[in-house]
Amino acid sequence: MIDYEKLKEAISLSKGYWIKIYFFGENSFEAEINETESLDVVFVTENIDVLLEKMKELTKPKPEPKYKIGHVAWILSDEYDPLEIYIKDIDLDSDELYIDSGDNCWTEEQLYPTREALIKSQLEFWNGLLVKDITLTPEKDCNYHRKHDWETESMHPTHCKNCGVFK
Repeated sequence: MIDYEKLKEAISLSKGYWIKIYFFGENSFEAEINETESLDVVFVTENIDVLLEKMKELTKPKPEPKYKIGHVAWILSDEYDPLEIYIKDIDLDSDELYIDSGDNCWTEEQLYPTREALIKSQLEFWNGLLVKDITLTPEKDCNYHRKHDWETESMHPTHCKNCGVFK
């Protein structure tokens, strides 16, 4: 049996979407959610609880963007130099939502609030690439892999093919 109260609730959440409902007798239905502007099908289901959850997900408020139009943000240039950009526009319907004055698009993860935050992030990245323990022994794991891969078909002393440490 179709729970019409849940169906009413799903329809009440449909602001910005059209819900087409196809009934197949009194016990089954199919619901199709379409965007009102593009008419693209967003979701199809035959379960009222799934429909209700999807409508709640689609209509929950999007988080506020971290940066606002006119704000300054920092990126890492192609030459790996800190570069200051100005946010000219924000596209809330796209993954690349910040547009700078040169019409380049950036995601929030690519932007930093200050030059110092960008440099600190880069230092953490490069420090993470350093070998932490250069005195590996055969009992320890290889820094590059979970386990040493010992070379055995060589006239040289046996060593790890991954990190080069000798046995």
